[in-house]
Amino acid sequence: MEGSYQPVNELAFDRNLGVTQWINQKSICRIISRKNGDNTDLGIRARELSIITRIADHPKIVKLLALGSELCKDFGMNTNRNEHILFSNMLGKELRKIGAFLIVKGDRPDVNLPPTARAVFVILLRKYFPDKFQDAIKKLKPDADVVGYVYSLLEGLQSPAHAKRH
Repeated sequence: MEGSYQPVNELAFDRNLGVTQWINQKSICRIISRKNGDNTDLGIRARELSIITRIADHPKIVKLLALGSELCKDFGMNTNRNEHILFSNMLGKELRKIGAFLIVKGDRPDVNLPPTARAVFVILLRKYFPDKFQDAIKKLKPDADVVGYVYSLLEGLQSPAHAKRH
């Protein structure tokens, strides 16, 4: 069975791809017992695995991911086409970064979640799907100040490996 698993999409949350909540307790026990052969405390270990996967993301980040997923769906980008998968993966990564930053900074991200998600979506759309960008601007009407703020955050939070050298 090695290599038969789907890769995890960064936009996935809750019961989506990459999370074990949709697997029942008995199946998790079966998976754990095959992996290491030690069958003691299978139920407890299976329960711990379920809890860990359920609490992996902060609730506000889950909300951002849900908003990003809805935006992808609204613009017909929730298909299995490679470019849509890559886009949703990038969107998920950026939403997680922004959400974590806002939470740590102490902003009230619950108030700013929809405009923030729209801003990240539009920024990435402009980069990867410029043909859909104008349509998104007309439909979403993102706040220019929020887009500018989010853009500067994304540039600042960029990993050193991807940072531009001057």
